[in-house]
Amino acid sequence: MQHLPQKTPVEQARTLDQWFMVFWICFAVGIPTSVIIVGIAGVIAGVVFLCLILYKLWELIPEKEAKTTPGKAVGFLFIPLFNLYWNFIAINGLAEALNKELSRTNEEELKIDTRLTLAYCIVACVSVVTIELVFAGIILAIAQIIILILAVKQMKDAGKSLILSKSK
Repeated sequence: MQHLPQKTPVEQARTLDQWFMVFWICFAVGIPTSVIIVGIAGVIAGVVFLCLILYKLWELIPEKEAKTTPGKAVGFLFIPLFNLYWNFIAINGLAEALNKELSRTNEEELKIDTRLTLAYCIVACVSVVTIELVFAGIILAIAQIIILILAVKQMKDAGKSLILSKSK
């Protein structure tokens, strides 16, 4: 059986950039057009690329330091209601773990603002409670998506730095 060649760190970093670009474009186009099939497909594609990014970033955390495995981090986000709690582990916990790894590699300038990831987790919880209030629900959903995109951008940049620092 032939094994596929491993990607170089530069190729891995480029892949993270590409996944992030597809992720935010899918959400940016998919959410406003979600009343039609194309928009729903965009949101689904955005979720898929978000999962790929989260999985890859969790792989960068050493096992002994990680609060979870990459598979659990992504998989448990699909459990209804439990995912509200799990966001605090999979998203905010990832940001904290990436910051620890950045400290070890002296890449402190790329630290993730964990207030942003925490805000995402809180807004996700609050948006479920306000789902009945249509206007508030829409505003919170938009805020949640914007915060998520900004947080994932920071985490992606931190992950790229970690990947590239391993190649030095």
